[in-house]
Amino acid sequence: MARAFLSEDNPFHILVPVWGENYTETFLNYLVPSLLAEGNLPAWPYSAHTVLQIATRQEDALQMEASPFFQRLRHFVPIQFQIFEFAQFKHLQIGQAFEAKYQLLNDIMGLLLQQAMAVSAHVIPLVSDVVLADNFFSYLRQALEAETVLLLMAGPRLALTAKNSLETGRKNGTLALSPRQLNQRIFSDLHPHEQACFIDAPVFSQWPSHVYYWQNPRLVISRWFHLHPFFLYCPQVVQGQRTVSIEADLLNQYQGRREQIRLIQESETAACSVSTLAEDMPAWGKQSSLSERQQMLLDFGEHKCLPLQRWFFGHSIAFRLDN
Repeated sequence: MARAFLSEDNPFHILVPVWGENYTETFLNYLVPSLLAEGNLPAWPYSAHTVLQIATRQEDALQMEASPFFQRLRHFVPIQFQIFEFAQFKHLQIGQAFEAKYQLLNDIMGLLLQQAMAVSAHVIPLVSDVVLADNFFSYLRQALEAETVLLLMAGPRLALTAKNSLETGRKNGTLALSPRQLNQRIFSDLHPHEQACFIDAPVFSQWPSHVYYWQNPRLVISRWFHLHPFFLYCPQVVQGQRTVSIEADLLNQYQGRREQIRLIQESETAACSVSTLAEDMPAWGKQSSLSERQQMLLDFGEHKCLPLQRWFFGHSIAFRLDN
């Protein structure tokens, strides 16, 4: 590995929780092809020290193994399945389907994080419905050469439709879109819950973890409390906890190293999540005045966020939509 910053004693763990027919299909149709894009796993120089850890059910693992595109991933990184059953998580206080899904996701990711930390691994946390621009792993390599300890990126939600615009990026089993091409498709098919995050939207989100501002037809500026961590440098074990979460337990480990935290601010790379319009999401938008929206953002930052997340919000994130 290049530079003393990295050591062969610290492997890389790519973490992906995925379960159920719908999410397994999304994983195989979107995340896997984007990982296979030329600028992603094929360009990753640390493959020999990387493992793709997938937490899933046995029946979902069998569906993945049957996919020829999934098998192509093995040319670039070894894959390990962590098989679980829902009965393992009966301690969760399951409420509405939407809440239960995220409780389960956080709990399973927590177990993968504990396993990674037990072997002093660097962590690349992904979820099954993420699409990466075709230069993400190439960009991550450059960030590591600059001794980045925490890489964070906005992750807007794109609505999957019968003729969604991502399909134009498919070629030979890969999904290859440049950062700006991906941004163009995100904002042409933005999920209604993302549309409600524009400061001048007809109804405004009741969970204002981020906000968008149109500057012109080719530029959107945003601010985010909850940026998505896409790389964590050798996170440390949280003592006395069965599971951990990235936001509640791990982000503060990097609080004193802000000069080594990198936020993707100028579309250097990109990512989004994808979901259908029918996904079980609560209706979180309502009519409000501009001053009420600004106060909601202030209240959210004060009561729902860590100091480091308020620091994130102080940085503008640009989505550049030009070619």
